[in-house]
This record gives sequence, C-alpha cells and structure tokens, in this order.
Amino acid sequence: MVSKSRKRHKKPKRSIPKQSFIMLGLVIILVGVFIYFRFMHGSAPGSNKSVVAYVNGEPVYYSELQELKSMAERTPYLSQAITEESLLDVLITQRLLKQAAKAAGIVVTEEEFNKTMEAYFQQTNLNKGNFTALLNSLGIPYESFKRDMINTLYLYKYINKTILPLINISNETLFNYYTSNLESFTQPEMVYAAHILVNSSELAEELLNKINQGANFTELAKNYSQGYMAPMGGVLGWFTRDKFPKEFTDVAFSLDIGEVSDVVKTDYGWHIIKVLNKSEPKVMDFSEVRSWIELTLKAQQQGELLNQRIAELKEKAKIQILLETNTTSSSSTKDIGSFRDTGSGGECFENGKPVIRLFTTSTCPHCRWVKPGFINVVNRYKDRVVAYLWELDTGDNLLTDEIETKVPDEEMAIYHKFNPQRSVPTFVFGCRYVRVGTVYEAQNDLTKEEADFQKVIEALLTQ
Repeated sequence: MVSKSRKRHKKPKRSIPKQSFIMLGLVIILVGVFIYFRFMHGSAPGSNKSVVAYVNGEPVYYSELQELKSMAERTPYLSQAITEESLLDVLITQRLLKQAAKAAGIVVTEEEFNKTMEAYFQQTNLNKGNFTALLNSLGIPYESFKRDMINTLYLYKYINKTILPLINISNETLFNYYTSNLESFTQPEMVYAAHILVNSSELAEELLNKINQGANFTELAKNYSQGYMAPMGGVLGWFTRDKFPKEFTDVAFSLDIGEVSDVVKTDYGWHIIKVLNKSEPKVMDFSEVRSWIELTLKAQQQGELLNQRIAELKEKAKIQILLETNTTSSSSTKDIGSFRDTGSGGECFENGKPVIRLFTTSTCPHCRWVKPGFINVVNRYKDRVVAYLWELDTGDNLLTDEIETKVPDEEMAIYHKFNPQRSVPTFVFGCRYVRVGTVYEAQNDLTKEEADFQKVIEALLTQ
C-alpha cells in the first residue's frame, strides 16, 4: 500500500492567530489538577487498611486500589486497559513523586492551602460554603479535598522546582520547527464581504437592478436580507474558501474590492455579494509565532522529562508489592514503546493481517510532521498489514489513489472508542495498541517515531 503521489487540492490551512494570553489564577490550575488526580488516579485510603504495596516503607492500601479501579471502569478509554497491576503502578508513582518533593525540601503549609483557596474563591465567585456543597454533591468531604489538595500542591511545586528548570529549547530548535511547518503558519487568501440573501430569484434580480442604479447596498441588506447578519448590513466578516458553499466562495474570491456580483444561487437561497476587502496568502513571521511554538515544545519536553524522572525514582526506590495477581488470566497487557496496550484486539484484522490506523486532520501541524514516518513504515510492511491514514476533516484516506470525502462510520466508531477526547493524531494498531499525539517531535526525530511503529507492528504479527 503506497501513499498518493499525485497532487491533491488541499483546504487552506488555518493560521494560528496572534493571541494575548491571559494568566489564569494558579489556584484554578491546581484545583483542576486535583480533580484529575482525584477522579482519574483515586483518592485517599478508606477504612480498608489491607496493604498492597510498600514504597520506601510507606504503605499503599487496597482501598485506594479499589477506588481507583472503580473510577477507571467508568472511563471508556481506561476501561479497556484495566489491570490491578497497572492501577497499582499509578498509586506507586504518586507516592514516589510526593516523597521526592519532600526530599527536595518542598513544604506545603496550612497557610499556603488557605491562601490558595482564598484566591480560588475570588477567581470563581465561590465561597467555602457553596464550594463544600459542590464537593458533597460529588461525594467528596471537604477534609478529603483538603488533604488531597495539599498533596497536589506538593506535586505542583516539585515539578516547578525540579523539572521546569531543566527545560531548554534553543532558538535554533524553535526556528527549525517553524521552517518545517510553514504551512501551519500560513494565513490563507481571505475575503471580507457582505451579502444580501433572499428566497426568490425574482426579488434578488430586482434588488440587483436597484444596486446597479445606485441604491445603497447596506440599506437594502438591512431591509430585505434574511439571516442574523442582516441588521449589520449583511456583513459576513473575513472568511476563507472553505467557510461557505463553493458556489458562493468561487464568486466572492473572483470579485475585486468594491465589486458587486450577479445573483448567486446556493442551497440557502439567492445571494448578491459585495467584496469590501481582500487579503493575499501570507506566511506569518517567525517573531509572530515564536511564543506559540515555544509553549508547544516546552509542554512536550516537560512531559518527557517527567517520565524520565519517574523512571529514575522507580529504579532507585525500594518497592515491595504484596498484591496477589491473577495468574490464570488468559491475556496480559504490555505497553510497547510509546503505545499503550489496551488488552483488546482480534476484531481489527483483515484477511489475517493486522489493521493499523492513523487518524489526523489536514490542519494539524503535529499530524503533518508524523505522517511521513507512518507512511514509511506502512510501505515497509505493505504486504503484511492493512493500513488506513484518515483525514477526519476531509474524509480522505491518504493511502489510496481515490479521494474519499467521508470517513466510514465503522472507522469513526474505532476512533471514538479509543480516543473519546477526539484529539489528533491518534494511532490505533490492531485495535489493541493505542497512542495519542507525537512523542519525539520536540527533538524532530522521526526515526524514533518509526521505530515505535515498527515495534508494535512486529508484536501484532507474532500474535
């Protein structure tokens, strides 16, 4: 299976708008982090004091494991990959990070917690009373929230003290990312226009005659046009070619500034278009997007460094696991490289060959970066696997010569099943191994990406 070699008509790329970032309150972030850890990673120990592990002498309780398992089973994506061993590993990681925070001299005081909550209440217009009621409605006593929030503050301060100072992205790296993704930083050709929309060709022709005789376009739009833009004189604002029906945009983009169209028919009715301004395609300057690129690459590097730190902590720690595992299980899960093993599979084989999928969009810069690596690996295994590379916004499978316009429902069902958040790029190999996002893009190392793809394919071929 090979990639398409002919030129394809692509939708204009969405540019990254120049933004002014508003600094959110630290406490809002912290409360969000708490909720994540609370509901995705379990809560504090309950009455069951049975110990399932010791982490440097600190116990992990069976009740924690059960609460975490209960929450994971109600989470669609996690429910496919649940084992008590993997959930216990999450709890062990939490213990290690808090221990490391204390070893680094990090202290969280009662006063810090109180100030954090005061700031949070100011940001959200809540108070302790209605916030406590909100927690109670979720089944969380305020004291449990307080204890777990203090733990979250430890984690947050540890990352800021020991991880963030290690992040170093050179200007050369930023510029290389910019030059490698110029399409993502290109503002497409745009038109600023107004229109008059009516429900009959006769009325449209009558209004066009009035305009040609000198009538005011704006006033006619206010008096006759349909739609919510009529009171503003039919002004549609700036738009690209893919914003409105092709019959409409083909005409709009062909007009000069100040020119009025003939009557244009679309499924919405009959239009008269007036172009008020136009802009040519423009590549945004590096200085305009540098901050955005830096934020993106820093987030990726932070995740990589934190994973490395966790691995180091585990290697040095004294961990005693007392959990009795189910040795009669017919299957086990084992992550491969950057791919999560969901433990499912079997339904994603065609003619005895494993099916590997990459879900992308035409406007996603991370997708654009990783696609060539995916295609390279697909071509190496073209006789041994079945592969799909879907663009969700265009509906096209980029690995066929045809230009499809709709992703089949059964393919969308697989995408939604393994990534309920519906982000891209999403990799689903054999309906068992799953990954969301790129891993080595910050280093611009496509070879490592390909190596991970190849490892998973080899594992599928031996099953």
